[in-house]
Amino acid sequence: MSPPPEESHHDDLVTHILTEIALSRQSTFNKVDLEHLGITVDRFAATDSSFLDDRKKCLFKPFDQELIKRWKIPDSEAAYESVHDRLDIQDVPRNSRLASQPSETEIADATADVIAYLEANMTFLCEGTSRTPLSEQLGWAEIDYEEFTGGNGGLLSSTPGRYKGATFPGWDLQSLQEWWTKDSWDADVLAGPSTQLVITTDGIGMEERLLLSELGAIVQVIMFRRIQPEFRDWHIFPVLMLSFFGPRHGRILQACYDSYSEQLELCISPIFNFLEKDNESFDLFLRFMASSPPETMGLDLSEISLES
Repeated sequence: MSPPPEESHHDDLVTHILTEIALSRQSTFNKVDLEHLGITVDRFAATDSSFLDDRKKCLFKPFDQELIKRWKIPDSEAAYESVHDRLDIQDVPRNSRLASQPSETEIADATADVIAYLEANMTFLCEGTSRTPLSEQLGWAEIDYEEFTGGNGGLLSSTPGRYKGATFPGWDLQSLQEWWTKDSWDADVLAGPSTQLVITTDGIGMEERLLLSELGAIVQVIMFRRIQPEFRDWHIFPVLMLSFFGPRHGRILQACYDSYSEQLELCISPIFNFLEKDNESFDLFLRFMASSPPETMGLDLSEISLES
């Protein structure tokens, strides 16, 4: 695991956390560990409508559950072998070895299947007779990785191995996106600093512990984001993470950093499984992949303070 890129301005909470992670021998962090790093930790019920409707608590608004039911993949698209294969995800028996003791390779294959299934839905779901897929109805667009990271992604990914005497699983950044909108002249403009990232980890996540991959990638994104010239006058940096790990599980994390108050808040969902194809977890994660960031929902980020 390589240390994160150095930041030139001042040693604040973000650089402190990245430095501590780089020096740590831990591959997971419990709530006490996170609080010692200066992070406020809370849990959120990703299926709780009262939470999801509270814009000051749930910064990323998932796609409406009833609306998503109107979207179908046209038979003409589903007939293609490439699409059919991505949608034909196989169930994993709960009492099988794959569900309890998978290898790192099996975990990687399983998470790749889940992401392929979700991305196929994002790409080909259409509403009614419309041929415009769901992904094109949204403003999420991939961020140029090299431009964003300066060629050194730091903790956005890492190969597995031993580090300071401890063994840790590797992880990969699958997607890094930002939201674009139209101005009054119909020109494309970046809505704000919110980012959405998808990561996969070769290890198995635990309910009460955050993975090094999850913590490192979130803080790394915040560090890169806030030093971009267009966002140096912003002080609120929201991040949505969809994290996938073994055996075939995942969770949703919402983070928000306030550079004025020097606070970082993490809201962490329970762990969801994708062992069966008809599991509702697929719909939930799809809705969050299609979520709207706070900038597009009438929430003024300049008025948010994590101190309140």
